[in-house]
Amino acid sequence: MLKELNKHKLAYIILIIGLVLGVILFLGAWPDRQTQRMVAISIAVFYLLWGVLTHFKTNQITGRVVLEYLGIGTLAGLLLILVTL
Repeated sequence: MLKELNKHKLAYIILIIGLVLGVILFLGAWPDRQTQRMVAISIAVFYLLWGVLTHFKTNQITGRVVLEYLGIGTLAGLLLILVTL
């Protein structure tokens, strides 16, 4: 696993920065629920695109991989949206 992390260090740094920025924006938009929902959708889309592009770049993209990132991104986005209700 550490070998894999070192091999794709830049991709994981981009993922961490993107998700941390998303959390900061989500919490920073606190009283405005509509903005929080938009940030939640943006986080989910970012995660989906990051996963698909990362796997495409390494030629490991399959339909199952796309569905996995779509499912996890959708679930996380919906959970964040439900928090704002």
